[in-house]
Amino acid sequence: MIKIVFIFLFLFTFLDAKTSVDSKIKKTSTSIKQSSKTYSKINIKMRNNAKAILKQKREIRKQRKLLKKLKSALSSKENIYKSNTKELFKLQKNKTSLKTNRDKLEQSLVFTIA
Repeated sequence: MIKIVFIFLFLFTFLDAKTSVDSKIKKTSTSIKQSSKTYSKINIKMRNNAKAILKQKREIRKQRKLLKKLKSALSSKENIYKSNTKELFKLQKNKTSLKTNRDKLEQSLVFTIA
């Protein structure tokens, strides 16, 4: 009788230990699955962020090229403006000189006629 009690006690202990181990395995499996999902979500977000960063870098390169072209064009137009300003100054000086000569010639002509 005592043997049977020990055998039942041993069987119940073994079955209880097995269910305890099974429940721990299920909890661990669930925890691993949740961690895997979380890792996958984080990985997807990181990949999307990396793509966005690369896209922004490409856009920055394009903007820098455009800025370089615009600076070159501005420099060219500035040189043309300076050249035109100098030429305008010379033309205004010539105009003043011609006007003075015209006035002198008119006076000379008036004195000659009179």
